[in-house]
Amino acid sequence: MTTQDGADVSAPPDTGQITLTLEEQVPTNGDDSLLWTGDVIDGLDGEDTVSLRPGDSLTGADLMAGLENIETLDMGVNGVNTITQLSAQNVRFMTDSDNALTINGTSADQLELNSDWTDNGDGTYSATVTQGAITTQVNLAVAGGVIVSQSAGGGGGAPGLSAPPQRLGLDALDSLSAPEPKAEKGGVDGLTLGDVLHSASGSMAGGLLGDTADAGHAPVASAQADAWSAAEPVSPLDDDLSDTLVSEF
Repeated sequence: MTTQDGADVSAPPDTGQITLTLEEQVPTNGDDSLLWTGDVIDGLDGEDTVSLRPGDSLTGADLMAGLENIETLDMGVNGVNTITQLSAQNVRFMTDSDNALTINGTSADQLELNSDWTDNGDGTYSATVTQGAITTQVNLAVAGGVIVSQSAGGGGGAPGLSAPPQRLGLDALDSLSAPEPKAEKGGVDGLTLGDVLHSASGSMAGGLLGDTADAGHAPVASAQADAWSAAEPVSPLDDDLSDTLVSEF
């Protein structure tokens, strides 16, 4: 913008053409500078750095799921970048066998560590990760004025390392008392269902077949009644039938 006779006059804009070529970032066995995209990045060998994008806000679990064999995280791009709940387990899984990570940034960036870490007072932090009988030392260095805080809780463990769900074992089954057997219901004054059926069937046989007793049909009714009297209730339905017959007879 220029000024002529006290009036502002805009200068003609510059024009031109910019050609931008984007290629897939391919880690090598050397020292790589890579960009965080959310996709999985394996840095392979060498000293590899992953830079965050402006305004990225990530958790330790995010980084662990997306990075492997990475030695340095760079938060120094313009803008505020944050990393929260970074655990020793996260760092162990995103780095190589040295289990050491450096985080660079500025005073505009924020890093929250979980309670795993011990502050060594010189911008470095250390922790141990125990898996089975193996204990691993993990180291973290923070530089560039990044604001570091530490939360009270743990977390950010590796997939598959959580405690298995509680199961009901044989000891627990032994401690469970078996249900009391259901008491067999009797009839009035100690009568059983068989007694009631026998009495009822005898009355029916006498009333319905009395006229044909001489014809030889009474023994059939008697035998049928005996078969009924031998039956015992075998299900809750029989128990209910027993109650009904007792109340009616």
